[in-house]
Amino acid sequence: MSAADLTTRLAAVRAEIAARHERDEIFSGLYATNPRWSIVLELEAALLAGRPQILLGKLIRDAGMTHTTGLRIVDALVAGDWLTSTKDPKDDRRRLISLGPCAVRALAEYRARQGYAQATPAKPPRGRLDPPRERAPEQIDLEDAIAASLEKRKANRQRLEADLIRERQHAA
Repeated sequence: MSAADLTTRLAAVRAEIAARHERDEIFSGLYATNPRWSIVLELEAALLAGRPQILLGKLIRDAGMTHTTGLRIVDALVAGDWLTSTKDPKDDRRRLISLGPCAVRALAEYRARQGYAQATPAKPPRGRLDPPRERAPEQIDLEDAIAASLEKRKANRQRLEADLIRERQHAA
């Protein structure tokens, strides 16, 4: 991937993150975001910016969630091979989080469908890379999760629009 392609792709990922935050602000509580996807997007943006690992606390803050919720979600994603967690070599109390094998494969397919080349980090990741493992049947399929989330949002939007129409008719 060329430097220009990498920059364009990083800008697209950051724009998607910004759009999610904007939608959250506009709909203030009505728009249900998928926090797992927010975490994956933050890690993808970091990877494209040349930082294949992020401190757990920074990742949770950047994804815009409470620490307790973030820990629960990150731990579940690590258990499902979506993320990897390693101790910070400089401070054993901190954890470094990076995209796991499942997320890398799913993101490559997702971005390919969007017309982007596979993510290539600006610098190679440090440490060992675990080989891809077989996915257990109960693990989340990112594409299915995205499709289900979009369908749910569409249904919620239609329900809210119908409620609004009924309210207007009742008020008239």
